[in-house]
Amino acid sequence: MALCRGDTYLDDGSACPTGDRHLWVVCSDCKGSSVVVVSITTFRNERQDKTCHVDVGDHPFVTHTSIVLYHAAEVRSATELARSQASRTIRVRERMPPHVLDSIVRGFVDSPHSPPECVAILEDQGYV
Repeated sequence: MALCRGDTYLDDGSACPTGDRHLWVVCSDCKGSSVVVVSITTFRNERQDKTCHVDVGDHPFVTHTSIVLYHAAEVRSATELARSQASRTIRVRERMPPHVLDSIVRGFVDSPHSPPECVAILEDQGYV
């Protein structure tokens, strides 16, 4: 089953120096070939981008006050995500509640660290 807007998944931890798995959120429609995804990470210090917090209770995987890593947002191929899901390189988790997803997506406009290509896709789809 293809990932859709609001779906979340855990990566395999290979991109993180500590091997930690991060929760990723699918922020755009999956009708096209390109999908905007963004990672959530534990809030650790005041120097981090605090545009959007994700709190305990907002999603079952979130166990500490967390932030959205807009600077690490990516445009991924829908085909690549499907392959990763099939090979179990990513593990699908619970959907992001709509009100939290809306806050995350609005943050793409507010954060000075959002990749322009991600913002452009979200604008084209009418989400920001």
